[in-house]
Amino acid sequence: MSLTIGWFTTAEDKKAHDLFTSTYKAIQESDIKANIAYLFCDRQRGEDATSDQFLDSVQDLGLNLITYSSQEFQKSLQSHPNEKETSLPPDWFDEYHRQIMEKISTYPIDIALLVGYTPRVSVEFIKKYTTIQFRSALPDGPSGNWQTVIWQLIGTRSAEAGATLHLLTEEDPDRGIPITYCNYFIKKKEFSSLWQDLDQKMRTQSLIQLMTTEGESLPLFTAIKDAGEEVESPLINLTLKELSSGVISFKDHQVYRNGELLVNGYCLTQEIENFLIKQEEGEEEKFLEEEKSLKEGEEAHT
Repeated sequence: MSLTIGWFTTAEDKKAHDLFTSTYKAIQESDIKANIAYLFCDRQRGEDATSDQFLDSVQDLGLNLITYSSQEFQKSLQSHPNEKETSLPPDWFDEYHRQIMEKISTYPIDIALLVGYTPRVSVEFIKKYTTIQFRSALPDGPSGNWQTVIWQLIGTRSAEAGATLHLLTEEDPDRGIPITYCNYFIKKKEFSSLWQDLDQKMRTQSLIQLMTTEGESLPLFTAIKDAGEEVESPLINLTLKELSSGVISFKDHQVYRNGELLVNGYCLTQEIENFLIKQEEGEEEKFLEEEKSLKEGEEAHT
């Protein structure tokens, strides 16, 4: 079985690009039996330099690229500019996604995968497409983009963080039900000095002030971000691998793994840890082989 994916993103930062690149590479190397029918972005060229670079890289790969600016769409719905107040219909995303569905209608897909995709998808979209959303948080963790999630983890002094892939449903189009997830601890020994650094700084500044003065350069924020990025690509790729092999399946808006109903999602933490160990061993072996080859080359010239 080969899985056909429609990839949806706002392409607003390097992280979104890296997650896409990791999956594309895994597909090219046949680690995942899948293909990407298209990448859809709700930004068009010229809106942001970062997203422009992302779109250029996708086009360079020869993939189908579809863009439709959610920002411009929202502007078109606002009240006349001469009026004192402007308004945006609360359900603007319904019409927006109706138009998106027209644009992607010629590309059949098995799943619509939302990774760093900002607009809320419509119920009509979820009815038509099996829609999976990636979130940089545990199934019951904070809401919002990955930056907001990290600040909430710091603010609540959480002991663990994680990432989740959700199956969006008509009943819950915002969060849906968890498919797979992983967790990692952010109060283990390696983080101790960073929490102490935070406590020291909070003697003279509030967390809100630190968000302004240091922002994402705050050492604790950076460490949590790095720890998350290490496991997020493997989570997406291992999940797609299980979907393409039929290990994970969907029926009547429910998730099954090896035929058994998953109520709270399946934890892939151990599988991800094993994957990272093998990856590190593979990189070390590759390095040693290169060193050996280089040494042999030098000896041959002496």
